[in-house]
Amino acid sequence: MHSAPAVSYPMGRSRFHALVILFFAVSGALVILLWVASSDRLQWPHAAAVLLWLLGISTALWRWSCMPAGLLIWDAQAWYWTVDDQPSVVRPEVALDFQSWMLLRLRGSTAWLDLWVWPARRDAPLQWQALRRALFCRYRASNQAIDPGVMADADRQRASP
Repeated sequence: MHSAPAVSYPMGRSRFHALVILFFAVSGALVILLWVASSDRLQWPHAAAVLLWLLGISTALWRWSCMPAGLLIWDAQAWYWTVDDQPSVVRPEVALDFQSWMLLRLRGSTAWLDLWVWPARRDAPLQWQALRRALFCRYRASNQAIDPGVMADADRQRASP
């Protein structure tokens, strides 16, 4: 069985992710404003809703601003997430695929590396199809040159109820 050719794909903060946050921020603000406008007077639930909305939006923006820029690398044997020239073995899982952008979960061989990234075609249009081929080829992450015990433990934990 053949694997997909090697590819490296640059990733950083996603504009699409920022637009999703903006959509939910505006939607939440409109719902709260309509709720307050339909009430006779302001009450503590209104203030609590505003505080929770602020907390949620600020947390989402903070998480977005802290997204590391790095390279997702497939060397035809294993996947690596590289930040500041420090590669870590990962297993990418496609959560959403909309042809021109994807949401990937990068599962690491250590507990600290488990993050979500949003690659988009416009980030590296020439490598986009190669990335998609590598992600969807039949040669799966289970065949990677990585400590099988670590990934087996992670698979067992996900499978157990």
